[in-house]
Amino acid sequence: MKLQFENQGLLELNQCLKVSQHGHFCRLEDMGLLKAVSKVLPKSEHRWCARHILANWSKDWRGLERRNSFSRCARASCVAELNFHLDSLNMLGNGICESLLRYNKETWCRAYFNCDRKCDIIDNNMCETFNAWILAARHKTIITMLEEIRVKMMERIGKLREFADTWICDISPIAMKVYQDNIAQSMRCTIKWNGEYDYEVEDTSLRVVLKHCVNMQAQTCTCRSWMLKGIPCAHAIAAMHFKNLDPINYISHWYHKSTYLKAYSTFIQPVSNMQMWPTSTNPPIEPPPIKKMPGRPKKKRRREETEHPTSGKLSRRGMEMTCSNYGGYGHNKRSCPKKARPVDSTPANASYIQRCGGKGRGRGRARGTGTPTTSAPTIAGRGRRTAASKGRETGSGRGSSGFGLFQSSSGFTSFSSGRGKPRVVSHGGEKRSSTDILECAYKPRSGVKWNGRPTITRRQLERTAATRSRTASSQSNLSQASSSSQNNH
Repeated sequence: MKLQFENQGLLELNQCLKVSQHGHFCRLEDMGLLKAVSKVLPKSEHRWCARHILANWSKDWRGLERRNSFSRCARASCVAELNFHLDSLNMLGNGICESLLRYNKETWCRAYFNCDRKCDIIDNNMCETFNAWILAARHKTIITMLEEIRVKMMERIGKLREFADTWICDISPIAMKVYQDNIAQSMRCTIKWNGEYDYEVEDTSLRVVLKHCVNMQAQTCTCRSWMLKGIPCAHAIAAMHFKNLDPINYISHWYHKSTYLKAYSTFIQPVSNMQMWPTSTNPPIEPPPIKKMPGRPKKKRRREETEHPTSGKLSRRGMEMTCSNYGGYGHNKRSCPKKARPVDSTPANASYIQRCGGKGRGRGRARGTGTPTTSAPTIAGRGRRTAASKGRETGSGRGSSGFGLFQSSSGFTSFSSGRGKPRVVSHGGEKRSSTDILECAYKPRSGVKWNGRPTITRRQLERTAATRSRTASSQSNLSQASSSSQNNH
C-alpha cells in the first residue's frame, strides 16, 4: 500500500514539474522511495546523501581524521583521485575501506556522477534547510501551516529577485567564489600544448602529481570537475590563460542572472484571510481521530551521536584536558600530580592533624599544670588569651582551646580533646610518660615550620630569654666591677 501511494505521488509530481526520465534525485535511505522512483522514472539518477552515510559509517569508525578522509573521498571528482584518498583512508584502520565500500560508491562519490546535470552536490542540505526554515509552522494545524508557508515563500521570492540586483557581474556570487578559487589553484599547474586543442596539465596540489588532459573544443577535462559543475576547473583555466582567453566566458549559463531570474519569474498571489473566504456548500471535512501518544511531542530533530548541538559556546568534545599549572595533558590543576602540598608543621617523626574546637560560650578559668605548654592557634575565637609560664592559665571567649591527633612513626597514637589529659589510642609498642603525652598534641619541635614560617616552642623561647638575661646580667656585673676598680686606683 505504501509503494502504491509513493508511485501515485511521483506520477503527480512528474506531471506537475514535467520531470524528464533523466531526472536527478538525492534521497536519504528510504527503500520504498527507491523502488518507487526506479519504477516511475527508471532512467533517473539516484544519489545518496553523504552526510547520512557518514553518520551511519562513523558509528564504527570514529575520529576527526577519518571523517575528513571520508569527505575527501566523497568530493573526489575522478577515479584516480578517489583511489589515492582511499589508500590514505586504509591506513587509519584495518578493514575501514571495505566497510565504506559496502555503500554503493556510484551513489555518493562525485567520480561516478552524471555530468549532464551541472550539479555536484553530495548531500541533501537543500531539503534539510527548507525543513528547518518552516519548523515553526510545521507543528500547527493544516490550514494555518499552509498559510504561513505560503506567506514565507511569497516574501522569499520577492527578496531573492531583489538580491539579483546586488550582483557585481552577470554571474552569481557563489559561482564567482568557486571561479576565484580555481584561478588561485591554476597557478600551481604546468601546461604542455599539443599545438591544436588539447593540453596536458600537471597538477601538484595533491601529495601525488596528477596529469590531466584538457580539450578546449569539447570543453572537457579528465578531472571531470568542469563537466560536473559547469565552471572551468583549475586545469582548464591554466590552459585558457596559456591561450590568452577569458575563462569567465566559459561558465555555464545555469549561473547567469537571466537563468536565476527565470527560477523566480512566477509570483505567489496574495490571499485574504479565512474570515473573508466564501462559504462552501460542500460538507465540512472532519479531521482524523487524534490518538494521544505517550510522552511529550518532540519538535527537535534527532541528532546523530557525533553531531554537536548548536549553541553559543564552542563544543569541547574531543579536546584533551590541559593542566594550567605545568601545561601537562590528561588532567587539570585540581588533580595535578605535581601540585604543591601544604607544608606539614608537625615534628619530623610524627604527623599532626589539628582542628578547631571549644564551642562553649562565656568566660572560664583553666588551671595549668605548672609546666608551660604551647597552645595551637585556633580558627574560631574572640577576645584575648593570656598564658603564664607558671601556675594558672586563663582564657576567655569562644574556641579558646584546640584538640589534636598525634601519631608517631613507631605507631604511638593519642588524641587530645582540649580538656584534661589526652587519651592514648594505641601504644604501638612504645612507652611514654604522662608529661610527654600532655605535650605531644601541642608541642612542635625545633626546625619545623608553621604556616610556612619557622617556629620554636615556648619552652625554648623562655630558655633563650633566660640565657640572654643571664648573659646581660653577667656583662653588667663585669662592667660595674671594672668601673669600681678604676675608681679605687
